Amino acid sequence: MRAPLAFLLLASACESTSPSDTGPADDTMDDAWWDATSLVLVAPRSGAFLPLGEAAPFEAHVLDASGADSGFEAITWSSSVDPAWTATGTVFQDASLPVGSHDITATARLPNGDRLATTAGGILVQSPYAGTYAGTVALSTTITWGDTPYTATCAGSATMAVTREGTAVNGSATCLLSVLTYELDVVLAVDADNDAGTLDGTVSADLTMYAIDLPASGTVTEEGVLVLDFAGEVPGFATFDGAIEATRITRDVEAGS
Repeated sequence: MRAPLAFLLLASACESTSPSDTGPADDTMDDAWWDATSLVLVAPRSGAFLPLGEAAPFEAHVLDASGADSGFEAITWSSSVDPAWTATGTVFQDASLPVGSHDITATARLPNGDRLATTAGGILVQSPYAGTYAGTVALSTTITWGDTPYTATCAGSATMAVTREGTAVNGSATCLLSVLTYELDVVLAVDADNDAGTLDGTVSADLTMYAIDLPASGTVTEEGVLVLDFAGEVPGFATFDGAIEATRITRDVEAGS
């Protein structure tokens, strides 16, 4: 007996609307499937600069043979600088890395027992103000000899450093000051604190015959521009007024700074 036409049409409709297979089912993702996967570290990239204390993106994925995301999420992260720093996940943000030059490694231990790992090296974490600065110093002094004031000026070079934590500024500057019949090698030593770009401290001036500490204040920007003004006097004898202007030439800072 032939099947009723309505029954045949219903069976055909059920077959045509069955869900299609869009990828490997869990039971087909065997060892051979995982053997073809790879791990890519998207962020941070090697040589990246991460401002200290600011959230930075981290991203890595296990890809299948076609280059598509496998959906594997158990990726662990580690740092060469701080063994206590760890994280888990494919995409996240973190602001807790300490100061240093980090090698960041992402690791995936796959269901087939394989271990995939990839590393981004030379990732610098420090204050956005930190670095070595180079520039100039200008100094003006008026010395009263008897009842007569004599004014002299000099200009020279300056080298400054903002510590990796960004909290302190130190450095030196020199210039040759000609006053009366003397030529004085002026050596200036800078010691200042940085509070979110505002500088406050002292410039110690060594003028061969005597030394004086001059109050100093100024600014430093995250873009790497430093300006420091200083002034003071030896009562009844001399006044001093000067400025240091410098720009960052590298984010590198000498060890210990």
